[in-house]
Amino acid sequence: MTFVGGRILPLAACMQQQQQQQQQQQQQQQRRRLEEEEEEEVIEAAAETVDNNRTAAAATAAAAAETEAAAAATEAEAAAAETEAAAAETAAEASEAATATAAATAATEGEAATTATEVEAAAAEAAATAATAAAAAAAGFLGSVAGGIYPIGGPPPLDLYYGALDECMHAETEAKTLQQAAAAAQKLYYKTRTAASRDAYNRAKDMLETAGGLHILAATRYTQTQLLQAAASTYQQQQQQQQHQQQLQLMQQEMTQEQQKKVQQLQQLLLQQQQQQQQQQDVPLLLLQQMRTFRPKIQKKKKKQKKKK
Repeated sequence: MTFVGGRILPLAACMQQQQQQQQQQQQQQQRRRLEEEEEEEVIEAAAETVDNNRTAAAATAAAAAETEAAAAATEAEAAAAETEAAAAETAAEASEAATATAAATAATEGEAATTATEVEAAAAEAAATAATAAAAAAAGFLGSVAGGIYPIGGPPPLDLYYGALDECMHAETEAKTLQQAAAAAQKLYYKTRTAASRDAYNRAKDMLETAGGLHILAATRYTQTQLLQAAASTYQQQQQQQQHQQQLQLMQQEMTQEQQKKVQQLQQLLLQQQQQQQQQQDVPLLLLQQMRTFRPKIQKKKKKQKKKK
């Protein structure tokens, strides 16, 4: 008795199953061998037929080449006779043409000499006019740059320099932030009381002194590279915003009314989330006021009177 596949079977049944499996495997192997032998025979027969066809084609091609060579030889002999006759005729014509060309060259040499002198004079005049125009343009350009006058239609670097200057004058720069810091320090300085600690008083004074150099900072001249970098970055941001707006417009045109409503709802939700985050990050005004007006109360300890015995 044996335990096979979750069942208890006698040994005789197990042996029969194994023999059947072995026989099936042997039969499959024999079939595969026979199929492989048949395929090999078919391949060999096909190769023999291909070789026979190639030999037959080579023989026919050789016979055709021999016939073509014989025909070409006869044609070459006839062409040689014709070329000899044509050569005699061309020799006579060449002698006549040589006499005619000799007379024509004598006449053209005189005309070529006159045209060469005229071309040289025209080239000299053109070079002189180009040099004067270039000198005038260079002088005008240098004069405009030296005078500080930059035309709107000037080269691109000058236009970028103009835009960068406008941005530095109107946008929020480092000078504005320093001005705000100075104002805050001034308020802190004047709000300090005599009862406050000396450290806070000195700190406010130092803050005012450091912020006092704003006029010098505002008078410094920015280099062209710094201004151009700022202008290029802002220009790229503007282009990206325009492309984003165009894409949104195209999307809105393709969307249905229901989809547009859903998009608007999502945008409103995003705005609300951003506002909530800003409110959480910003310090509330009430807390700041309480911090300013906060004064710690000092409780005096009452001395315990000893009871007199």
